[in-house]
Amino acid sequence: MKNISLFAWLLLLATGCSTSGVAIPLGANTYPPTSADSVVILAEPPTRPFADVALVDGTAATDDYFTQERTQAAALKAMREKAAQLGAHAIIITDKGSRPYGGPLWEKLQISGKAIRYTDASE
Repeated sequence: MKNISLFAWLLLLATGCSTSGVAIPLGANTYPPTSADSVVILAEPPTRPFADVALVDGTAATDDYFTQERTQAAALKAMREKAAQLGAHAIIITDKGSRPYGGPLWEKLQISGKAIRYTDASE
């Protein structure tokens, strides 16, 4: 029984400690991919005209990155990668939260946003 419990714990750690990004495209428009490094994170909508590209979500756990700052950076990186694949220039953050995960010192951070593409000529 002890070996089964240890195996279950190791399996949980191996499958649960991951960083992921998800994108749900909005509308029928498609755009050429952009660079993930060029996707800007915004706290509010920009004044420039833009089109909605996708809803994006990034998740990361502190047991992978050990600090809140590094965990948040990993979640944002996952979001940028998904948004860039769909041709976004920026992500407007719409929600951020965390929940306990795998132990008293760890948590899973989830950030949500809307990926956008600028529609003016100075893209």
